[in-house]
Amino acid sequence: PISAFYTTNRQEGFTISGTILAKSKFYGNSTSAILEGSATLSLLPRGENYVMTMPYAHCKGILMGTMTMELGGKVAIECEKTGYSVELEFKLRPFLGGGELTNAVSGKLKL
Repeated sequence: PISAFYTTNRQEGFTISGTILAKSKFYGNSTSAILEGSATLSLLPRGENYVMTMPYAHCKGILMGTMTMELGGKVAIECEKTGYSVELEFKLRPFLGGGELTNAVSGKLKL
């Protein structure tokens, strides 16, 4: 099923809405929730709409070991009016080592 959401705060001048289709993948000792869809953040006083994709949620250690959850994948955020865009990559911690990569995010900003 597709989920939809809408939130507004007229006093602060924004709304956010979107749709998400969640698909799951099982990898033995881990699972991922792939989130297909997009959200739109509207900055009302500026008349700007930022459209963004969603990262996926990845849970490791569901059968053995310590259970951990991370966000992974690429997120694109774009504003047609200003031409601003950013691509973020949520990096999953490697299977062996890589403690410094826990909760790491990298990205490219285009103005």
